[in-house]
Amino acid sequence: KVALRHHYKFEDVVMWNDSMNLAKHFGIETRNPFYCAPKNIEVLHNSLLKKKLKEDAEKEKETLVKYEAAYYNHIEPYLEMVLKGTNVVIVPLKSVMEVYMEGRMMHHCVYACKYWKKDDVLLLSAQVNGAHVETIEFNLKSLKVSQSRGLQNKQTEYHEEILALMKANAKNIKKLTRKAA
Repeated sequence: KVALRHHYKFEDVVMWNDSMNLAKHFGIETRNPFYCAPKNIEVLHNSLLKKKLKEDAEKEKETLVKYEAAYYNHIEPYLEMVLKGTNVVIVPLKSVMEVYMEGRMMHHCVYACKYWKKDDVLLLSAQVNGAHVETIEFNLKSLKVSQSRGLQNKQTEYHEEILALMKANAKNIKKLTRKAA
């Protein structure tokens, strides 16, 4: 409500929501217009994310070991999956460490916001010639891409190809999901 009163334009609701969750994590008053109606959501998001990653780095090894087995059990049906498009190859992120590294490399919050803990989510990496271009959050219930983000949450020139490739393979992913159940 505060953001609306300040005529804030929600251009990227997912990034705004992640920023509010990060702010809450640090005990920041999210009703403060500085946070809920920022002049630049990317700057706010990146500063909070940097702070969270620094905090996480201290707990990293313990967390990685603790959750690796559960994540592996979740991702196991998809480990061999490789989706190939004209320019793009999409592969699952196979460990919590890979999710962590993807977040660090792409400068976004796939790890920090714990997307890897969600049971109904499949995390994938879209790559072109071996270079990571976008990280994909695929909802296993709706069989749709929830979000696909490139470096610093930007969309890339391959974004539409990535979405089309994911849509074209949704039924194949559903089959793998059924086998796992």
